[in-house]
Amino acid sequence: MSFIDFQFEHFSLQTHKAETIMHFAVGRVSGIVLLAVMSAAAVGCGGTSGPELVPAQGTVKFQGGPMAGAQVSFVPEKGPVAFATTDTEGKFVLKTGTLPGVAIGPSRASVSMKDSGGGGPLDKPMTPEDMQKMAMEGTLDAAMAKQNKSLIPEKYGNIETSGLSFEVKKGEPNEFAIELQ
Repeated sequence: MSFIDFQFEHFSLQTHKAETIMHFAVGRVSGIVLLAVMSAAAVGCGGTSGPELVPAQGTVKFQGGPMAGAQVSFVPEKGPVAFATTDTEGKFVLKTGTLPGVAIGPSRASVSMKDSGGGGPLDKPMTPEDMQKMAMEGTLDAAMAKQNKSLIPEKYGNIETSGLSFEVKKGEPNEFAIELQ
């Protein structure tokens, strides 16, 4: 290898190295700029999107007693659905997604409570073969029906038939007492 060939090869390596460094630097700067632009767009002008949420809570009773483990849904006229599960005293606190509260305005509600199965065959881990065997024996449908049996009248589990409606107001306690018969 002659001196000229060595110089040319060295120059090519140096050029390739410089191009790689430039490519990395430009890519890194572009990534930082892109991240900054996306962050600014996500933050916007300081406001949040969607309807304003206000705290809301309440109690659910069925035939005079508190309902533990009931699923409560509020469906606002304008805004996303809020959900809660009652505690052992029948109390609930509504959340819209991961945010506390519910949208302001009129809401229809539903309450449902399904049988957990109480020691039935679906309460234990089952293999596909076990389920297939139950299906072949004709016992799978009955076990699934028992598992999904409502412990309260099913009309309360549907906002169209529950008859439950509430007005969620800004600046008020929004404490709702739901009495089911």
